[in-house]
Amino acid sequence: MSETLYVVTAGCYSDYHIEAIFKDKSKAEFYCTCHEDCYIEDWTLDDDRVFTPFESVIINFDIYKDKNREDRVSFRFRHLAKEDAKWYMENRESVSVYDSWISICLWRRLPNNYDEEKIKQKYTKVYQDLRGEILYLVSESDCSTYEKREIVDENLQKYLEGRFGIENVEE
Repeated sequence: MSETLYVVTAGCYSDYHIEAIFKDKSKAEFYCTCHEDCYIEDWTLDDDRVFTPFESVIINFDIYKDKNREDRVSFRFRHLAKEDAKWYMENRESVSVYDSWISICLWRRLPNNYDEEKIKQKYTKVYQDLRGEILYLVSESDCSTYEKREIVDENLQKYLEGRFGIENVEE
C-alpha cells in the first residue's frame, strides 16, 4: 500500500530544494508557519511497488550528405523497469530526412545477457552496409519542402524495416 509523504520545499530552479519530509500533514503545515517561502508537496512512497527490469538500447545514426562532415553513430544502453518504461519495450525505428543529413533512431529491447560490444559491432556493420543505399534513395527523392521530406521519411522507414535486425527477447 502506498503511503503519502508531505515534502516541504523551498526555492526555485537551481535553488529548489527539500527542507523537510513529514508523514503527518499538520506537522508539515506547522513547519511552514515557522519558515519563510516554503511549500508542501504530496509525494507517494512506493516501497511496495515491484519493478521488473529489462535491457534496451537507443541507437542514433546521423548520415551527412556533405562528404566533409563525418557521420555519427551513438549507442545509449539502458537498464529500465517494465512498469515505468512500456514505450521502450518494443523495437521501433524513426527516420527523419533534412536538407543536409539523415537521422535514423532505433529503439531495441535486448536480452538480459547481451554483450554491449557485440551490439555496437552488429549495428555499426549494418549501418555501414546500408549507408550507400540510404544516401542513394534520398538523392533520388525530392526533399525541397517539409511535406515532401515527410514522404521521403515514410518511404525510407518502410525500406529500412527489418534491415537493422530485431533482437529476439523472451518475456
